[in-house]
Parts: sequence; structure tokens; C-alpha cells
Amino acid sequence: MLPESKFVTSSPTPMSLRPYTMPAHAPNPAPNACVRFIRKLARPAGFQQSHNLILFILFAGALLGFILDRTPYLVLSKGLKPGGEAFWYSQPLFHTGLILHLSCILPSGALATLQFLPVLLNKALLFHRLNGYLIILLLLLSNVGALMIARRAFGGTLASQSGVATLALATTTSATLSYYHIKRLQIHLHRAWMLRCWFYAGAIVTMRIINAISAPIISRIGSYSAIVPCAEIAFALNRTLARAYPACAADPIRGLAVVHANSLTPASALEAGAAASVGFGMALWMALTIHAVGVEVYLALAPAETERLRQVSYQRRLERGFADQDQDLSQLVERRGGEGRFASKETGLPLAKSRTRGSSVGDLSPSDSSVLGRGLRW
Repeated sequence: MLPESKFVTSSPTPMSLRPYTMPAHAPNPAPNACVRFIRKLARPAGFQQSHNLILFILFAGALLGFILDRTPYLVLSKGLKPGGEAFWYSQPLFHTGLILHLSCILPSGALATLQFLPVLLNKALLFHRLNGYLIILLLLLSNVGALMIARRAFGGTLASQSGVATLALATTTSATLSYYHIKRLQIHLHRAWMLRCWFYAGAIVTMRIINAISAPIISRIGSYSAIVPCAEIAFALNRTLARAYPACAADPIRGLAVVHANSLTPASALEAGAAASVGFGMALWMALTIHAVGVEVYLALAPAETERLRQVSYQRRLERGFADQDQDLSQLVERRGGEGRFASKETGLPLAKSRTRGSSVGDLSPSDSSVLGRGLRW
């Protein structure tokens, strides 16, 4: 075994033998007033970089604003306009689904914003943990409610139903993987999947923006229509169906009528609702795509934080005595040549035992473990 000082006092030391250290970015010595103000806000909140505070305010603010806007929908008489979806949400099944969805996703989204505050994570870890359990439970229940109302939400087209199902699947899978990884003390993967989860969930905000923009465009084009059940029309209009929509004259209960999509000069609430429902599926899929790509871009642009948390995860797993470190070491080592030997990316030293797939802590020689341990301290 080589003494530890051999690796920390030698000078000069080749780059391949130096422990990994996070790059330091010197702050601007003469920032302007705006930068100074942002830094004053960032430090109490625990953000090391000012741009992270800006991103937090942008995305958390948008989510909280949307939550406040949707809260009246918990009371149907205050949230929904007469006609349209109110017909379906007055029925027991869809009413239960809507209340279940909103009563779970609204508090879940509000509590989720607190999870991304570094000051709470550093100083109130127990709150972070318990709050995370509650958020995941509420999120899963809200997905159940969303699937219950997907058949009738915004016209219930196949594009809308498939988008809602994909969003529910994406958030459920991400939350489950995030929970799995934190139980294995893989903090870097927990962070990545929780970011994905709420980026996906936040697509509903972007979807509303896209839908609000597309509705006037669809109306101006003038050639879009929606198929609406006659029972829904009868619920919305206080006039003779045969005169307003002749297609409902034969069967006013189970019949279907074509409603022109027009939100600019609507003849009734049905036409405005048709303009929103026609573009709903398109807006949802566009928003999902934007957010799915956006979160991967963000994670790719923040490799330093991912690497730091990966090393912290490895150290904590090592301290907890996890026997299987294959997944962590597979991300900390790289293959050398064609002989199947592995070397630490932080130190450049070969591992003690050659294996063709991964390695474990037991395969590190004492000197390797010492150097690797020093490179993981932060």
C-alpha cells in the first residue's frame, strides 16, 4: 500500500493522477445593480448560481400562477362556463375524476416548488423527504383522476386521450424512478428523474398557452369543426335543437352534430369550446415535445452539478456499506485498451481486479480506494 501523501504532495502531478475537483467560476468583481440584487436573493435561498434563481422564479412562478388559476375549478359552478364540458362533469364518474385530479395535482404542484429550494434541502432534510413522499402520492392519485376524465376532456378526441395517457405515464414513470434511485442513495439520478417528472407535468402550462394562441388562428382559418353529442348541445343551449342543429332533430339524446370552431365571433359557447377542443390534442403533444427536449438540454448543460452529485452519491453509498456498487462504478470508470482493464476517471489509476462488466468496491486495492475517497470529498 502506498501512503496517502504520495498522491497529494507530489509536484508536478499529471492530470490523470489528480483527484477530480469542480471548476471554480470567479464572480464578476464589479457587477451591475441588477446582478447585485439577484445575488442578494439567491444566497438566502441557497442558490450558488444566479441563473438558477432566475430559472426557479420563471418555472415555479408559472406553475404557481397556473395553480391559482385552476383552483376555482374545484367548484364547478365557479370554474366552468355553461355548456360544453360542464355537461359531462355534472355526471358522477367524470365529476369524481375531475375533483380527484384537481384536489391532488394542485397541492402537489405547489409543494413541488419547495423541493427545488436548496436552502430547504440543506437545512430541512426531513421536511424535504416527507414532502417528497406526499408529492409523489398526490401526483399518482391525480394521474388516476386525469385518466378518468380523458374520455371527455376537450372533446375527448384520440389525440387528446393519447396525450393525457402519455403525460400520465411519463410523470408516473419518472416519479417512480426518482423514488427508486433515492432509496439506493443515487442522488444524481434522483435529481435528474425528479426534474424530468415536473418538466413533463409543467407541459400542461405550455399547452394552455399554445391552445390559447391556436384557437384564434383556427377560428380565422374558418374550416375547422368539432363533432359534439346532441345531449351536450341540449345542455348548453336554451333553444330548439332542430332549429339550431338539424342533425339532432332525429335523435336529440344519442345524435351527433357538427359545431363550427369559432372563438372570435362565436354564436354560442359551443363554438368557442369547439375552437379550444380542436387544437387541444395538437397543443398537448407540442408542449410535451418541448418540455421533454428542454429538460434533457438543461441536464446536458449542467454536467458539473451532475458530476458533483454522482460523487456524493458514491461516497454515501460507500459509507452505508452497499455491497453492489456496479452501477456507480460503471459511471466512474472507463475501459482501457482491449484488455478489459478499468481505470478511475478521477485518478487515472487502474482498478485492482480486471472484469469485463463493471466492478465493485471490493475490487479496489487499498491505495486505489484511498485516492478515490480523497477525490470524492467536497
